[in-house]
Amino acid sequence: MGGEILSKLLSFSFRVSGSAADRHIVIPKEEHMKRMLKEIEPVSLGKMLGLLYGICGPIAFLIILIMSIFAPDDSPGIFVAFAALIGFPLGGFLTGLLLAVLYNIAARFVGGIKVDIESE
Repeated sequence: MGGEILSKLLSFSFRVSGSAADRHIVIPKEEHMKRMLKEIEPVSLGKMLGLLYGICGPIAFLIILIMSIFAPDDSPGIFVAFAALIGFPLGGFLTGLLLAVLYNIAARFVGGIKVDIESE
């Protein structure tokens, strides 16, 4: 009984008109919610870092390509530039996998990272 009263005090509702019936949506009044990040899915972090590193790959490609123009003729600059296009996203993905696994192991001992989430 007391939990229901507290829930009503800490929330408000509004109506959303539907085609058949009206629905009530309850939104908590709390603007800040503290949460604990206890686990990261390795593939999810791997994909995110692969994408971010993949964006950096063409930038590194251009920098290495420009630097290879001024390098001696026998330098592997052009090969390294093209390797950056594939190596950066692949390296980012593998780094994300490894970091997520290490974070998950460490979070078991330490408890994770506290984050403060604010609703808009």
